[in-house]
Amino acid sequence: MTQMHAAQAHAAQAHAAFNTGRGALLIDADNFHDPGQLRAIHGQFSQHAGKHPICHVHGAAKLLYSDGLKSVWLELGAQLIPCLPLNKNTTDAALVVDAMRLHFQSGVRRFGIASGDADFAPLSLVLRELGCEVTCFARLSIAFEAMVPFYDRVVRFDALPAPPVPPPVATPQPAATAKMAVQPSPAQPSSTGAVKPAAQVPAPVAPKAKPVPQITAAEREAVRKILATLPKWNPHTVRQLNQLGTPLRDGGVKTGSAPLHQLFRKYPAFFTVLPVSGQAKQVRLERLP
Repeated sequence: MTQMHAAQAHAAQAHAAFNTGRGALLIDADNFHDPGQLRAIHGQFSQHAGKHPICHVHGAAKLLYSDGLKSVWLELGAQLIPCLPLNKNTTDAALVVDAMRLHFQSGVRRFGIASGDADFAPLSLVLRELGCEVTCFARLSIAFEAMVPFYDRVVRFDALPAPPVPPPVATPQPAATAKMAVQPSPAQPSSTGAVKPAAQVPAPVAPKAKPVPQITAAEREAVRKILATLPKWNPHTVRQLNQLGTPLRDGGVKTGSAPLHQLFRKYPAFFTVLPVSGQAKQVRLERLP
């Protein structure tokens, strides 16, 4: 090998090593274009893959350049990649090509794919065979069944939780005998020009804040026993219910003939059985004990 070739090979290895720790978030805007969900996806992936990941957004040009998303793309530092102006949508194919280019040219080994479309399952399998880590972000309405085994992590969005609102502070009563605080309304002139006395308007009563449910030590210990019998389970990922029964029974955690989903429903702070209504098929781990 000549010195030039050796230098080029060394530079390529150094470049790949530099990018190994950097993640690339690839967004299918045809499926994900809600500003709140886009910010949540980018925030979660940044926590997992490091600050300022590469962010490429694929989709129809009309959607990518819409006024409602401009500020979001600026916040995410996103590069917009519109699909080709053909009669057929090329978003999926462009995203696959982009992922392979980022891996082989830039050495990226940590990917986030925001879509949930089954078309990306083969891409995930190939990337994982190449030593990459792949996280899938999906909406429950478009997530395909049995998607979990194809990815290292799966994060599904049923609906974004509303931001917490602090309970209003009740105003103390000025007098011990007063039953209701009142506020005067502006005085109104009568038809004769005389000023009528101001009407007394009751002030709104502050609603009582709902108590925050407490998780007991016994519940935490029970969940630890459940997780100890199963392969490593990351929060916000989903497992198929029919794959959990055997290890739980072998570990002595599941006994009796009661349906398996009842075991997980006993700990709603840690598990969510899916779908929420209808026949139980999956379980999502919400947090670790």
